[in-house]
Amino acid sequence: MVFAGRAASGKGIAAKLANMAEHTSDVHVAVTVLFYGLFKPVSRNLSLIAAIVSIVGCAIGPLGRLHLLPFKISPLVFFGVYCLLIGYLIWTSKFLPRFLGGLMAFGG
Repeated sequence: MVFAGRAASGKGIAAKLANMAEHTSDVHVAVTVLFYGLFKPVSRNLSLIAAIVSIVGCAIGPLGRLHLLPFKISPLVFFGVYCLLIGYLIWTSKFLPRFLGGLMAFGG
């Protein structure tokens, strides 16, 4: 793999991927807060549950990389549940097409 015109070692690639994952988590928290506000009129409780599941998934990622968790679980489990919940909220909303909710739930 080539970064900036020179070959990168395996450690360099891993460091870049870890850095990207940390910044992606920050962006995902912002998207979670925005989706909570967007879907609160559809179902306040379900939107809150989806937001909590997503935030827990965002927290588990860095904690797992630092080996601070007493158990091994992938954050993708939480993001899958989050996708299912958001898919259902899209499906039941009146302001977004239902097929988007189906696709989101299928992605989960």
